[in-house]
Amino acid sequence: MERKEIHELTRPHDEDDIEVRWLMSPLLKAHAGHVLGMFGLWHVGVGFHNKRTGLDTTFQFAAVNFHVQLVVPEVDRANNKLVWDTAADVYGEEGQLDVGYWIKRERIATVKGSHYNELLKWMPGIVDKYKNYFLFNLQPSNVPLPQPHLPGSNSADNFPPGGATCSDVAMLIVNQLRDIAGASVFLKDFAVLGRSDAMLWVQPGTTPRQLDMTPGSADFEFAMHWFEQLNLALGPVKAMYNTATGLTPEGTSYSIPQLAYDSLMAIQQADISGQGIYMDATWNYYVYKIPDVPVGVVGVEAAKTFAWWSFTNLPETEIAFAG
Repeated sequence: MERKEIHELTRPHDEDDIEVRWLMSPLLKAHAGHVLGMFGLWHVGVGFHNKRTGLDTTFQFAAVNFHVQLVVPEVDRANNKLVWDTAADVYGEEGQLDVGYWIKRERIATVKGSHYNELLKWMPGIVDKYKNYFLFNLQPSNVPLPQPHLPGSNSADNFPPGGATCSDVAMLIVNQLRDIAGASVFLKDFAVLGRSDAMLWVQPGTTPRQLDMTPGSADFEFAMHWFEQLNLALGPVKAMYNTATGLTPEGTSYSIPQLAYDSLMAIQQADISGQGIYMDATWNYYVYKIPDVPVGVVGVEAAKTFAWWSFTNLPETEIAFAG
């Protein structure tokens, strides 16, 4: 398919029937060319198929570089700042749908060409608004993320804005289309559409506190030190796999459970255990209490119950963990 600017996309006739599809591809498949053992997670997009012409169009939101700096910043002491790489784009593609890439495809509605054309008028504002990818949501421990989740939605009362991911932006697009075409044309409850979400878990009964990130403040120095320690602790873990392929140097898969358990062991050796730092989708920072890990918890399976972070997949939930 050919990537195009929104104004370059083909406008259908008003009476054309346009099938709307919820599209899913294994995360990073475009880079690695196979289903990554490291993740087992999904990239999500929205597809449109014109039944008269056969033309397919897709919209998706993706990070420019999906690597460690998307979730763990570099600490630049020389310039007194934290350096993230969260750059992302919302974009459209047009042509014949790549079914080898979008291996899961579900028709969720049929709308008229006039409805699709109205959506195209709305899309440039979304392209301009979403220029950064925020992977994680901050969530009370073992409380499911409310669905359908939209970009920056709060996960709980007195909690900061959540992530802005491919799933969130795809949900925003179909939500807007429902406003245009009406709920009656949709075949599925949005809350059960397939997606992956990333969570940072918070100790039950505690509330995150927003940090004062004024350079030189106590909170700022705490955050700089916390991320320095996190990078040191995760250094050996990150060296175990290629972030572009999700494979070890020997070419074997490095699963989420193994990554999470190795992270747990590394973090326990640092002086940051018990506290976490979260950056929300508006660039504000929060400190929160990491869930307690009982003494004696060992091994990959045993540690699953005591999570710091995890990924979940819908409709089937698969939780990974770390501490």
